[in-house]
Amino acid sequence: IGAPKSGKSMWLVNTAYLNNLRGYNGGVFTLEISDTKWRNRMASRISGVQYRELSNRSDFVIDQVRKFKTRYSGDLWIKFFPAATVDTLRGYLYYMEGISGKKLDFLIVDYGDMLRSSTKVVEERFIQRDVYTDLRHLASEFEMAVFTATACNRKGTDKPLVRMEDIAEDYNKVR
Repeated sequence: IGAPKSGKSMWLVNTAYLNNLRGYNGGVFTLEISDTKWRNRMASRISGVQYRELSNRSDFVIDQVRKFKTRYSGDLWIKFFPAATVDTLRGYLYYMEGISGKKLDFLIVDYGDMLRSSTKVVEERFIQRDVYTDLRHLASEFEMAVFTATACNRKGTDKPLVRMEDIAEDYNKVR
């Protein structure tokens, strides 16, 4: 939970990195930034090279990513969906399981607030309730952990510790 530009996506990158370190297979659905940018952020995290320096040190970065993949057995795929519902994600998960033959241990959605509801609701709080309820069901259906980030409301942006009452739109995000 965080304010705009507070590092929510980088927290998700670090979550993917740490899960891969442990050998877990994972997937990323990015709804906010391109899959290329997400891959570059992962490459930066793995190699220790600052994001803006990746192209200047590409040989080193590629070598570090290869070593990481050799050393740690967890796979990670990244898919950009500029507009999606949880049902869209579900379909792609079944597709990826079918072609890879691997079950995911974790899924990252960057970020859940951008998902659309599968039902025809108008109010944003009901959309968010449906989306986050559907994400919990998806986690249960595929027996995997699902990580996402969400925004806090305006009052929460000035607080050192964001609490449930500082969640934007709907409390169901953190149930």
